[in-house]
Amino acid sequence: MVDLRDVNALAVTLPWLEAETSETSAIMGEDFWKYGASENRLEIEALTRYLHEQGLVDRKVEIEELFHASTFDIAKV
Repeated sequence: MVDLRDVNALAVTLPWLEAETSETSAIMGEDFWKYGASENRLEIEALTRYLHEQGLVDRKVEIEELFHASTFDIAKV
């Protein structure tokens, strides 16, 4: 995330990177690339709910069934 805000040496070759990063942060918060199962719980639960509602799976799968228990304790890098 720090590299995305460094305008001295762009991390990617997008000339509007700084403006896009600022706009994305304003909409989605500072940590818009959340890492880890716990940090993404709401999104994963929504996905499993949609899968069930649309008949793609026969039951709503719980997040604990999808990931090994150790993945819930991963520290941020």
